[in-house]
Amino acid sequence: VLSSQSGVLPGTATVEVFAACGSLDVTAESGSTWRLEAGDPGRATASVSSSSTDLRIDAGTTGSLSLGSSGRTTWRLALPTTPIDELHVTLGAGDGNVNLAGADITALTIAGNATEVHVDLTEASVARLSASVSVGGIWIQLPDANLTGTLAASIGEIQVCLPPDVGLRVRRASELGVVKYEGFEQHAAEWQSPGYDQARFHVDLTATPSLGGMEFNPIGGCR
Repeated sequence: VLSSQSGVLPGTATVEVFAACGSLDVTAESGSTWRLEAGDPGRATASVSSSSTDLRIDAGTTGSLSLGSSGRTTWRLALPTTPIDELHVTLGAGDGNVNLAGADITALTIAGNATEVHVDLTEASVARLSASVSVGGIWIQLPDANLTGTLAASIGEIQVCLPPDVGLRVRRASELGVVKYEGFEQHAAEWQSPGYDQARFHVDLTATPSLGGMEFNPIGGCR
């Protein structure tokens, strides 16, 4: 059973999304209207609070669905292409696909716990990115654009793929964990990709691998 809720975010907005025990698909659609479709077999609920400038969705964090259950809930959220000041997406015990083609976001935060999240920003406008994972993985495709951000992995894994004309600079905030670039481990506290200064666009990231791992432009691409 799918239930649908919708509303309008006509101007710069703040959006918070929490989801658990299922799948979350986030996309962007032209216009100022947001829409949530929640599949609810009776063991999870979606709570929505919205105004003209704010949207908060709590999808299933109090539910009792178990991983692998045939009755897992799928949450489908379409966000507007009107400017979003902050977008926070938090997932637990499930999986997510975040494809923000056409979105205009100043600050994007992705957090996962016991989850796998795929984030496609190749056709999105994002100025700042924060991604963190505790058990599980986050895979991110970056756009042809300047971007700053922070990455943190505790036991989990983060992979980041960049277009060829984007230079990468990484400042490492932890000596723990593993950081790789194109298959080679990086040990320096600060390093940058070959041709960084000449690159058309620049991505500057602070990385905290903790007990996890991070890989930039992995061999074979991001999963």
